[in-house]
Amino acid sequence: MKKCSVAVPVGKRLAERPPLLILLALLSILAGCAKPYTPPKEFSPLPSGAWVACAHPFSDLEVPLHFRQTVIWEAGDRVQVMQGIMMLDGQRMQVRLLGLSEIGIKLFDMTVDGDQHEVHLLAPVLGPARELLARQVALSVRRIFLTYPDMETARAFAGPDSVILADTLGHGTLVLECFPPGETARRAWSPDQRWEIDLDDYSLMNDLPLPGRIVYQDHRAGYLLTIILHEVFEP
Repeated sequence: MKKCSVAVPVGKRLAERPPLLILLALLSILAGCAKPYTPPKEFSPLPSGAWVACAHPFSDLEVPLHFRQTVIWEAGDRVQVMQGIMMLDGQRMQVRLLGLSEIGIKLFDMTVDGDQHEVHLLAPVLGPARELLARQVALSVRRIFLTYPDMETARAFAGPDSVILADTLGHGTLVLECFPPGETARRAWSPDQRWEIDLDDYSLMNDLPLPGRIVYQDHRAGYLLTIILHEVFEP
């Protein structure tokens, strides 16, 4: 990660150079052409009607949980690091998200559910594009933490080390890839909307098997989001 050679107060630094998130939000208005999903050659279709369990890691949370995480946004040679505090209520399909600068300045506070979001705070230092920023943040949070497909009607493909499930939902095709043991999803992507998520470094957090590292890439908007999960606890 690049470091500045001259220390500048954070307020002035944000005012002079718009945060990466704003640039990403502006890029999100650009759309590209999507190709139909075709599984890799090494994957063979399972018989019609065959169903394989492929659990989303955040789909079976019985109580609301707090997450403490580091968030890294990358687009080209631009990098921005933030600290995140999130409350995920899987039963209500809702996330409350607080974003902080590296020195603890509150940048945004918002609630996201399955199809809408509510802004509680957008710091002025985020600039005039902060409403676009809020929509982009809500979209990424929704895709990562609030998309729980049951994949009961999915087409199933078996490969050498994993199983792929592909299903057509309301927003296009969604694909999950699961690796044994446990059949927990390690990848999720949409070939139509051109985004993908890698779920790595699983471990027990608050007695739950959760990914310690989540990498989300939006190919249309042209950015990469890495979430490092540090702590999970009940409110």
